[in-house]
Amino acid sequence: MGGEIILSTLAKRDLDGIANYTLEHWGSAKFVEYNIMIANAFEQIAQYPNFGRVIENMDYRSMNVGSHMVICRAKPKPIMILRILHHHMLMSQHLTH
Repeated sequence: MGGEIILSTLAKRDLDGIANYTLEHWGSAKFVEYNIMIANAFEQIAQYPNFGRVIENMDYRSMNVGSHMVICRAKPKPIMILRILHHHMLMSQHLTH
């Protein structure tokens, strides 16, 4: 059984933006596919909080999901999904520590 995951306000906003963009540019089938990929990533993070790449100089980890990176803080519990950023976005401009 995995741990609890909480989405930050910014992560929720990121998900809304991803949903809107995907629906507008790629259609509902791609939206459903991408939603499943992100949900599966959340489940994997919940089960294996140390999975993914450590982000240097921060106590965060990242996991690639399609064209995006899910960025989370695994400690202290519960796991916090901080942001879901497109690969072209600079983490340093969108994360605070």
